[in-house]
Amino acid sequence: MPRDWKLVAAALAPDIPAESVERLLPTLNALEAAFRPLLAKIPAEGEPAYVQLVGRDKEAGA
Repeated sequence: MPRDWKLVAAALAPDIPAESVERLLPTLNALEAAFRPLLAKIPAEGEPAYVQLVGRDKEAGA
């Protein structure tokens, strides 16, 4: 089932203008269509990847 990207954008970043969301919808839908079949090929017993996002130091020029 495809995601409702308008709903996602409204929930996560309501300050994004509607025109920008509309402009991005075709790209987001294409990416989802490309990756969804690949996701189905990942075995359920596969080890999940761990990603830790770390903010940049303000003193380092972030």
